[in-house]
Amino acid sequence: MSKTLIMVMVEKPESVSDNEFNRLYSDDHIPALLGVPGVHGAKRYKLNKVDGDLDVPTYFALYEVDSAETRSSEAWQTAANSGEWADKVRPLITKRMAITLDPID
Repeated sequence: MSKTLIMVMVEKPESVSDNEFNRLYSDDHIPALLGVPGVHGAKRYKLNKVDGDLDVPTYFALYEVDSAETRSSEAWQTAANSGEWADKVRPLITKRMAITLDPID
């Protein structure tokens, strides 16, 4: 059975360096979310190209989860609001989108 995918897109705050943003996302935030029951994997991406007139953020994280409800779980919320990422970066983010994708098969 296929898993649900959650794509989170964010624009790096101007006041945070690229190195700090990527370090905290990869080394702090992602590991915290990988500890949530129902989260099976995570991978980060940086936007390369957009075809069309879409204004999308530069950074993407794709999470493989059991279901859409995983993201609204208490464990996800606790993990998402923990660590340096939540203290140093999250309050500065002004552009963020999340999309949940359910498998068809």
